[in-house]
Amino acid sequence: MSDAIPGLRLLARDAANPDDGAFVENGVRLGGGSFHVIAGLCAVDTRENIERAFAALERAGVVTARAGAWKPRTSPYDFQGRGAACLPEVFEAAGKHGIRLVAMEVTRAAHLDDIARALDLAGKPTSVLVQIGTRNAQNFELLKEVGAQQRFPVLVKRGMGITLAESLLAAEYVAQAGNARVCFCLRGVRTHLGEPQRNLVDFAHVPALKRLTRMPVCADPSHAVGPRVRSPAGLDDLHHVAAQAVIAGADLLLVDVHPRPDQALVDGPQALTLDELPRFLADVNIARAAYEERRRAAASIPAPPAADAAVSFEALRRRFEAIDSTLIALLAERMAASRAMVHAKHALAHPVVDPARERDAAVARRALGDKLGVDGELLERLFAEVVEWSRRLQGG
Repeated sequence: MSDAIPGLRLLARDAANPDDGAFVENGVRLGGGSFHVIAGLCAVDTRENIERAFAALERAGVVTARAGAWKPRTSPYDFQGRGAACLPEVFEAAGKHGIRLVAMEVTRAAHLDDIARALDLAGKPTSVLVQIGTRNAQNFELLKEVGAQQRFPVLVKRGMGITLAESLLAAEYVAQAGNARVCFCLRGVRTHLGEPQRNLVDFAHVPALKRLTRMPVCADPSHAVGPRVRSPAGLDDLHHVAAQAVIAGADLLLVDVHPRPDQALVDGPQALTLDELPRFLADVNIARAAYEERRRAAASIPAPPAADAAVSFEALRRRFEAIDSTLIALLAERMAASRAMVHAKHALAHPVVDPARERDAAVARRALGDKLGVDGELLERLFAEVVEWSRRLQGG
């Protein structure tokens, strides 16, 4: 595939559109250096399960969730979701547990009205990231209908049996209809060459998408890998595949979690249990830190001087703006983690303030600052404020 996708205009990253297509929905920044895990039920089955799943996300400091109301299936006899009937339960649980954004697939335009009506009746406790599933990647009328509405951002999944260029043009349909707040999700492609996993994992396309498009990039390791296989080392295929996407720079992960995977009506074998979620998130955070380290190392290499000083100046200005946006997004993530820490400390009867732990953390920060050339006084003053706010959020 060449560096120019014929027909990709509004969503292309080129000289006419050099900036990141990041956007904010209900306080959640998508793209622009932020990173989120969208976790939850592939298809909502019971009120109890959505409540338990969202409560687990709150404890983990996660503010983005998935909850499928409509689920297209290969067989007409399989469970296809509870539809609009489950929306009040989803939005009530989201508001109760601080979930700011819920990813939810729609299969026809009327579902947009169902979502908007249920959200309004619930008092708008959250918002929705409308998802176009892999089976509808070339349902052009649906793409245009979803693009024509401005209320909700859209996540377009790659078609399972079409080229990447064709899938990107599906996202272009949404933008061309009027809604440029679009994310693109890789989820594996269907081929016998993907065995023993469910699909051939296509997460090597993450950097290509970041280079070719302005869209925040998502990866769905659950649907790429399929049924979970336990590894003696403790890290199964799902962990490794998710890490591949994250270390390549994915902005979002979409992952299945279920309180009782053995009883789930859709894709239970591929879902994480609630007990496994913290371990998965910890592993993802390691991969994200590695990506940030690689990005910083690459940025430290001096670029050749621009022939036009004005061009160089504008590029630096945009870089400053992008860095500031990243700092704000990271502060938001840290505050969310601080709120989640309240639950963990309460469960372990752990004091809010641990002076020894704070000293060790300060030493580690100073060492990293020295390694990266960050002024020690700046680092100390900055984290004094950050730690103080974290204490306040935890009641200390």
